[in-house]
Amino acid sequence: MRAGKVQTKAETMATYRARKRFLEKLEVAGNVSEAARETPFSRETFYKWKHKNKNFCAKWDRAVEIAIDRMEREAYRRAVEGIPTPVIYQGQITGTYLTYSDRLMELLLKAHRPEKYKDRSSTELSGPGGEPLTVHHNVIQDKGETKALKDMARAYLMNQYAQPTERDPEPERKAIAYDAPACDDNIIDVTPIEDNEDDFEFWEP
Repeated sequence: MRAGKVQTKAETMATYRARKRFLEKLEVAGNVSEAARETPFSRETFYKWKHKNKNFCAKWDRAVEIAIDRMEREAYRRAVEGIPTPVIYQGQITGTYLTYSDRLMELLLKAHRPEKYKDRSSTELSGPGGEPLTVHHNVIQDKGETKALKDMARAYLMNQYAQPTERDPEPERKAIAYDAPACDDNIIDVTPIEDNEDDFEFWEP
């Protein structure tokens, strides 16, 4: 409802009836779209009402819980009580027998007794002969070697992403004009010596 707009009595009653019908259907179907189709309003309208009206939101959540309880009861029936299945002979139903769902039984047990029936899986890593694994960390101590690796990475990136322009048909040759400014150990800086956007064009693949 927009600010400054007052609903008429007829509009208020129509909204009330629509919400009531929506909640009744939601309890049965557990589906918002299906419940909304039972009313003159769209599912988007009901979501707006849910976010704006705490009372309606609480009733919505309660209706969903009731629907889930109904589904759980149906799962129990199929898993424990069984589903009557007809016996057909020469095109005629001659009797029935009960079929059960082992999969639904498994899901119900996992839901209600997870500490006993939940899936358990683990992966254990070991070294040769079952010995514990030994982890080695290789750290570059030579600052000169670190700087050389950074310079190689900068040169590769500039040669990889520099694209020809009308003024500079071979930009890869100018990659050597890039200095190696000081940077953090984990960051590669590709700032050119001369900030001239006309000479270099960089793009992201």
